[in-house]
Amino acid sequence: MKNKMYLLLVDDDPAHLSSLERMIRSEPELDHFSVLTATSGSEALDKARSRPIHVVISDFYMPGMDGIETLRSIIGIHPRAVPILISSGVDKEVLRRATSVLSLFGGYEEKPLSSDRLREMLIGIMPYLRQHVEMREDLRSAAITVAGVVHAIQPTVARTRFALETLQRFQSPRSAREDLLPFYEELHARLDELDSLISSLARFAGRPPMRRQFLSPVHLVTDAISEIKSEFDDLKVTTRFEKDVESLEIAGNAEDLKQALINLLRNGVEAGLKNTLSVEVHADGTECIITIKDSGPGFPGDPEALIPPFVSLKEGHAGLGLAEAYGIIRAHEGALVLRSQPDGGEVAVVLPCNPSKK
Repeated sequence: MKNKMYLLLVDDDPAHLSSLERMIRSEPELDHFSVLTATSGSEALDKARSRPIHVVISDFYMPGMDGIETLRSIIGIHPRAVPILISSGVDKEVLRRATSVLSLFGGYEEKPLSSDRLREMLIGIMPYLRQHVEMREDLRSAAITVAGVVHAIQPTVARTRFALETLQRFQSPRSAREDLLPFYEELHARLDELDSLISSLARFAGRPPMRRQFLSPVHLVTDAISEIKSEFDDLKVTTRFEKDVESLEIAGNAEDLKQALINLLRNGVEAGLKNTLSVEVHADGTECIITIKDSGPGFPGDPEALIPPFVSLKEGHAGLGLAEAYGIIRAHEGALVLRSQPDGGEVAVVLPCNPSKK
């Protein structure tokens, strides 16, 4: 879905929660929202940690975390999200507390919300939400440019390699000068690097995944972990697969998705202060969520600013790993969420999934 935006509804009253969800889904003008629901503040936080939340509407009176604490915690994860508090009969002290949380584009609404008021409110904040996704649109434009660059330089590299191989082939062993052999080897190595760079750029450009298969999330993750462990000695990776994941499938390109996970795992190892990673996989409705946690310092500033190609915090790196992973995941209609935690960085990959047909 183009420009999909996540709207999170939080209310401990299932009937009211269902009513709000039905109202949103019945409005054609709001069909770009992907609606998530939670019946408590803690459940809402779990969902906010694995998705790029754009709007959160929360009831105030709930057991455990109240609506204000819930909104405050979610804004801590997604500073650009629009928070909206709903309730009935709250006093002035509650509204005073809410003022410090609600943004210029957020606000307070009385329960129950009518469909007209809900529609008016969400349409009213659309200009801000469009600005929120502008960076992703910029990334898409960059991907188109990158695709053009790949198209332009790939034939040149191929012709150069062919010319080099032809030159070597027509030189007899007797006429071949030994002092040229290191030169040939160096040229081949540089051409190999260019081929690798072109492959990474092509993936970032979001080429449509070919050879789609129905993939097991468990096998996909374990294969990527196995490959990254062969790359880093003594790497320790702890895994946790929720039981319901075993019965799900992801439709996609196995090679590309595996490469995306390897890139993210590699970034986690290189950013970490310890040679350890944690990987968790769980399902939420029709989405499979793969979370990778490292022991590094986290992401400085706005994590999304690190996604474009040639942006890297690591000296001597081309800055293509994250861009490549983003392009692959986007081509599979998924989402990539970057965030900092007190004990390290965290990356969540959200991919559409369905029950296994096996």
